[in-house]
Amino acid sequence: MIKQIYKIFLVVFVIFFGCKNEKKQIIQKEIDISIDTIEQELLYIEGKNIWVRDAPKKGKVVAKLNEDDRCVILDTSKIDTIKGQVDYWYKVKCNDTIGWVFGSQTNIKSESSKATQLFLKQNGDKLKCNNIDYKLIYNKKEHYLSSVILFSGTTNLDTLNFLKTTYNGIINPSVRIEDYNFDGLCDFILIDIMNASHGSTDCYFFFYDLETKGFISDRSTPMRSGSIQINKNKKEMIINCSPYDCKGYYKFIDGKKVHTPEPCSDCY
Repeated sequence: MIKQIYKIFLVVFVIFFGCKNEKKQIIQKEIDISIDTIEQELLYIEGKNIWVRDAPKKGKVVAKLNEDDRCVILDTSKIDTIKGQVDYWYKVKCNDTIGWVFGSQTNIKSESSKATQLFLKQNGDKLKCNNIDYKLIYNKKEHYLSSVILFSGTTNLDTLNFLKTTYNGIINPSVRIEDYNFDGLCDFILIDIMNASHGSTDCYFFFYDLETKGFISDRSTPMRSGSIQINKNKKEMIINCSPYDCKGYYKFIDGKKVHTPEPCSDCY
């Protein structure tokens, strides 16, 4: 009888203290998880449909995040420049998604990104195509184009200088103001129609650069062309060279040219 009572007592003891220890382990585990979460660096998304890539800059888009989505930072890449904003790429985990987001689209954006976004907030409307105008300045003695002044209202945006030695003396140019690299800011195309021969002309492309706050010569596009077509829906610029040469397709993503399936090699 005594042995049976002892066995029952032993079983109750094991069950009671075993469950207590197990419960203690569960509580401790929950505390550890909470501490880990606190120690992990977090960021919050700013904006709608923010792309998450499987690699920085040109990686495949694996997901899209939205305003106030919370992510855990797993890694940080080297500094990069996207649309004039200098920042880091962050490898993040958000729910079940792991990928890279650019810092300017988060709450931990760099001071450079903050400054660029403030500049766009204050000047964005001035840089729209319908608000930009220009004035052509000619050399009085030789009558070739000396410079182009670009302005928006009373604001002087930039002055482009066209030295005769560099541009072969432009006499009667045609001007086209359009966002040809699809970054939301207006660009400038100067077409030297007096240089036309065999269906082609000399074209000079200048895109607005947020880093320098001015128009930068785009030498990656063919100077010699027959016509220019801009497809806003496809974010594509087509350079038609002279009828006997070729056609070049220029695709832009994030404001940068990334795809030329048929380069206009004979048009330079």
